[in-house]
Amino acid sequence: MAISTLVKKFIPHAVIVATVALAAIAAVAPAQALTFYSDRAAFNAGSKNLLNIDFEDLYTDDNNYWGSTYYGYSTITEKGVQFTDSYKLGMGGSSYYGNYYGLGSGDVLYSSGYSSSYSESYGGNSYSGSYSKHLSILLPSNTTAIAFDFKNFSYGSVFKMSINDQIFDFNPSINFVGFTSDTAISSIKFLGTPNDYSYNYDGLWDINYDGVIDSNDTYSGSGTGFNSQASLDNFTFGEAAKSASEPASVPEPASVLGLLAVGALGAGSQSKRKQQSKA
Repeated sequence: MAISTLVKKFIPHAVIVATVALAAIAAVAPAQALTFYSDRAAFNAGSKNLLNIDFEDLYTDDNNYWGSTYYGYSTITEKGVQFTDSYKLGMGGSSYYGNYYGLGSGDVLYSSGYSSSYSESYGGNSYSGSYSKHLSILLPSNTTAIAFDFKNFSYGSVFKMSINDQIFDFNPSINFVGFTSDTAISSIKFLGTPNDYSYNYDGLWDINYDGVIDSNDTYSGSGTGFNSQASLDNFTFGEAAKSASEPASVPEPASVLGLLAVGALGAGSQSKRKQQSKA
């Protein structure tokens, strides 16, 4: 007799529902979930196979009193991790700048980024546009654990970062960021603090110099965006202690068949007792 026929004939409805539910659980792909840590010791305990980037090779000009090495908008690659897009400096740990921008742990990577989407009107003419230059960190495949020391220099009540294009709010005064994920982390972006603005000086003076102050004398605009200035050090990456490749506990096929067999035997015994009681 086929398994499907056996199920239809002998297995109680509850067992069929449970079996279908197990199949549904196995088929649904889990959503990304992040676990955040407030200190490095806790992060290390929840992670494995960690590599660390200490940025000690970034500051190369020991004769520079100010203590910075210019990298501009070039990409810095360390141990397979790319730090790109933003304006970057390598700050010497014991230099003039290093005392201010440093984290007390030697050389650091300093990044300055910005973005804006804006529209303006000047002298009856309209302009609009957008630009974005924020620090983007591109990670090796299968990275599921990230931590770094952090110092924010942006003004605002919140510092925003995107992790795999999901935006998270961080306290701007924190000095450590650490988290693990149940799926691979491919990128982090330092957005920074919101920087929205607007102004309106329409009709206040003869902007287009035609001798008349009228509706063509416009000088107004608005924009939305972010500013980010921050230093980071000891960038650590690896895997969550429980690998993202480890699936949730689901019964093996043999176990499911065993469940079906037990249900069938139970249902068969119950049917046999009913037939005997009728006789």
